[in-house]
Amino acid sequence: MIDTGFILTVALPVAGMAALGYYLPRLLTPSRVRRQRHAVYATFCAAVTLWLGAAVMMAGLYGSGGAPVATAGAIAPVATGVYFLKRAASSVIVWGPMLALGWFSVAQRIERAKAQDGISMDQSDPNAR
Repeated sequence: MIDTGFILTVALPVAGMAALGYYLPRLLTPSRVRRQRHAVYATFCAAVTLWLGAAVMMAGLYGSGGAPVATAGAIAPVATGVYFLKRAASSVIVWGPMLALGWFSVAQRIERAKAQDGISMDQSDPNAR
């Protein structure tokens, strides 16, 4: 029998974070961008978003498991936040490699677009050489 608790608390969050790790840089980088700097910024923003999202997700999972997260947050909000941010830092094992793949795919897309722009300029102007 399949344990639905494992699926809901481990498998789905891991799969969701891995998918977001890959697709967030692609979503944050418009197709009209032609500079690699924008890809770096988008990847950094995706990493921060994933880290904060993982902290919120872990707090939710702790709360659904019966831990008094709301009470701890009300008594010591900074300490509780730091606790979950530290726990979320370990999730980089899941979304870090996927984030790197997403970054590389965005970088390739930018380079491909720059090359296509260069080819179209050369073809439209025969005196460009």
